[in-house]
Amino acid sequence: MAERAGRLILSSFLILFAATILRPTEIRAEVLFETGDFIGTVLDQKGSPVPGVEIFVQDIIDGRPIASAVTDELGTYQIPSLGEGEYRLTLDPRSTGFQGQTIVAEISASGSLIVDWRVSFKAPARTIATPAIA
Repeated sequence: MAERAGRLILSSFLILFAATILRPTEIRAEVLFETGDFIGTVLDQKGSPVPGVEIFVQDIIDGRPIASAVTDELGTYQIPSLGEGEYRLTLDPRSTGFQGQTIVAEISASGSLIVDWRVSFKAPARTIATPAIA
């Protein structure tokens, strides 16, 4: 009888152990997308900030709008969290009277690209693009 009780306890333990080990577990998968930002300033020919200038970002292939930003009182802007790849950036200073410009720039994984613009009333804007150092 004691032997039978021992076997019953052992078999109960093994069943419980197997149920714990073999039970379905939740598996989570996360896809991490590498993103980067366009950041920069818009200055006039004298080096003064130009607020209120809109910068548009478009898909390089089909031209669809992706994002936009407007420069603040210091002439700075930031367009965050863009996926890795090439984009068309258009500086649209309509309300300021300055000339605009369109460029193509590339975001690399987990990095920012500084795109600074110099605007003029007569000539298209000049652009300087440099990778940001973290």
